Amino acid sequence: RRCWEVVRQVTPLLLRLLFDWKMGALQDDAKCKAYAVEVREVLADLGPAFIKAGQALSIRPDLLPEVVLKELQRLCDDCPAITWAEARATLEAELG
Repeated sequence: RRCWEVVRQVTPLLLRLLFDWKMGALQDDAKCKAYAVEVREVLADLGPAFIKAGQALSIRPDLLPEVVLKELQRLCDDCPAITWAEARATLEAELG
């Protein structure tokens, strides 16, 4: 179930990103920024493990352009908070 949720959110984004990359559309900073915002929002929606992955990528200028790094750094600064009850429910559901 969780796997399908991840696939459902990530696949359309990756397909559009791949298409635009192949067409050379990612040279435009505005287009790149729009994708960066969408990636940050998807990672935040997918939860803590994906937020942590985004945070790790946010310090890798050798992998991503600066416009993307700045957007992903927002995951470090503006990370959505959850309550202990939500965290506990998630842990119990996923770990049993």
